[in-house]
Amino acid sequence: MNLLLFTKFSFTTSLLCGVLFSFSIHSAQAQKNFLPGEVITKAGDTLSGYIDYRNWRRNPTEISFKSSKSATSKKYTPFDIQEFSVEDEHYVSAMVEREKSSKRTDALTDETFLRLDVTTAFLQTLVEGSKSLYYLSDVQGIDQFYVKQDSSYQLLIYKRYIVKQRHRRVIGENRTFVRQLENYLIDCPAIIEKLRNIKYNKYELKNLFKHYYQCTSPEIAFSKQPERESLEIGLLAGASLTSLSFFNENVAPSLTKANYSRSTDFAVGVFLNIVLPRNLKRWIITNEITYSSYRVSGRYSTIIDENNFQHIDTEFGYSYLKMNNMLRYHHPSTPAIFANIGLSNGWAIREINYGREETVLGGAENVIEDKALADTRLFEQGLLAGLGVQQEKLSLEVRYERGNGMEIYSPLRALTTRWYLLLGYRF
Repeated sequence: MNLLLFTKFSFTTSLLCGVLFSFSIHSAQAQKNFLPGEVITKAGDTLSGYIDYRNWRRNPTEISFKSSKSATSKKYTPFDIQEFSVEDEHYVSAMVEREKSSKRTDALTDETFLRLDVTTAFLQTLVEGSKSLYYLSDVQGIDQFYVKQDSSYQLLIYKRYIVKQRHRRVIGENRTFVRQLENYLIDCPAIIEKLRNIKYNKYELKNLFKHYYQCTSPEIAFSKQPERESLEIGLLAGASLTSLSFFNENVAPSLTKANYSRSTDFAVGVFLNIVLPRNLKRWIITNEITYSSYRVSGRYSTIIDENNFQHIDTEFGYSYLKMNNMLRYHHPSTPAIFANIGLSNGWAIREINYGREETVLGGAENVIEDKALADTRLFEQGLLAGLGVQQEKLSLEVRYERGNGMEIYSPLRALTTRWYLLLGYRF
């Protein structure tokens, strides 16, 4: 995609990013979502009331609690209470070790030693019973798991690092957690086989504990139900307003100086949204297949006098099937407000590429009709940004798109600009 496309798009993307940031700040600071919950104090007393539930992606460092809907809220940290429950989530306060090394492949180092520190945090209960499993995603987003030994919480140790082998680098692993779990779940001998290739993640560790309880027969007091992506399917319909421009007048002034008309057309499509879990389902991956088209014409004239002149008329028209892929931030207000940003890839299924040159000199008239552009590209890429509102199953969105057009001759650049007004219906 050419530099001009990105330069022209920068203002729109900056504006949208500002809107997204404002939404995020407003959502984080202003929106309240008080749901029925319980707090257990340090003295062991149970307080029933309402907790500001945020469907936390990372373990909360504090919560807001109030005894009734009309009461003033009070904040609690892990130092203030023993545990709390809201929705189907349980958290316990604990002073624990954590391993601070990143587990992301692109951030690994050759350090093999553990980088441990101690923190007091709310641990999320994944499995509770005679053997319990807990989870912590800290402020750096590092996932760590714990088991309860008597009254303390033991870190299940796992670390990834780089190992240099001659002329290559491979990933090494400290899988101490496997041995720890062998000892912790020792009364189920079959667990050893399950541990052989286990991965350090929620899904596999929870399944391991489920197998343990099936093996030893005691009941599970609590098990956090898994959260998965959900799907939304629907239809889009609306109107588009398209403008076409060419750049580099030294190459083709008949195109770059032509004043092209705007094209108003209809647009239709289908969408499949992947709603990501946690964070109150604010983040959505939006995928669309749409049909859109445009048809514009322009004239470039060179006039010597009324009897000697040249007119060059050009006309372009394209119909596209497009695949749009966007990231959506969905603010759960009433009505809901959302913002999209992403990419479009379009394949032309119809093309109009017409040029007519009329020259009158000294009373002689000459007319030439041919393609306006000798070579064109039937694949167009674009950048998308949109703002909209949603009320139950209906949505209304204003969307902006900048595409790189049909021109393939590098000194001459084409730019398409589209505005859409789209009505959506979610099944």
